[in-house]
Amino acid sequence: MKTFHLLIVISGLAVLSIGVYITLFSTPDDVTSHSSNMILTEEGVRNDEGDESVPSLVALEQEMALLKMELAALKQTSTSSNRLQQEIVKLKKEVMVLRGRVESLPGKGEYGSNVENEGDSPASAQLTEQDMIAAAEEEDYKYRKRMEIMERVFLSENIDPQWSTKTSGLITQHLEKGEQTKTNLEDVDCRATLCRVAVNHQDAAVAEEFQLQFPMQMAEALPQINYLYEQQADGSVSMVMYLARDGYDLPQVTQLDQQRVQ
Repeated sequence: MKTFHLLIVISGLAVLSIGVYITLFSTPDDVTSHSSNMILTEEGVRNDEGDESVPSLVALEQEMALLKMELAALKQTSTSSNRLQQEIVKLKKEVMVLRGRVESLPGKGEYGSNVENEGDSPASAQLTEQDMIAAAEEEDYKYRKRMEIMERVFLSENIDPQWSTKTSGLITQHLEKGEQTKTNLEDVDCRATLCRVAVNHQDAAVAEEFQLQFPMQMAEALPQINYLYEQQADGSVSMVMYLARDGYDLPQVTQLDQQRVQ
């Protein structure tokens, strides 16, 4: 499972990502504010063959990596508005643009071919990648710990029979519709204010589309949602979702033991 999440940081949109966790329980305004600080830059250096400026290969790759991690973090964030979905779509487009620019640069893979400054040296680029992997590991650990806490809170809830039955039926009915044939419902359990839903998607593309559409379709009854997902050896994607009843919030984790579980 851990290996899967590390691959996401490196490969980007090829599979679903769980990159760096920026703010698990941030509001849409917080996410939008953070995204505004990630605006693409046009920093470049002088081309030796003329006066025209060209982007630094390493700078572009770092920009793309940061956007990938923010996109992954947005996917982990509690979803409660259409604006958050729009942010995800916007980030996807920016990553695609940056990827195209990186691929079109001459001398791709030869770090420092377009720059002479020390920050773009091979050693610096390698260190940056190592730092990103270490950060992804740490944030992945924290994220999973929070999901474990959410599971404990869910299991500790009493059951509201009327709401539980009604909402479980609503979720089941939606997931068994014809357009959801590539997503299999494995389990649904609703308590008093929280529901836990386990599904399996045919592949990563189906899972990504589901993750964009499902929150909007369930927004009236269950406006907040959080995911935990893992790609399987056969290419399918297992996903566990926690959804909060309208008028209630997902569990807020204010303290987290920083020591790793041995």
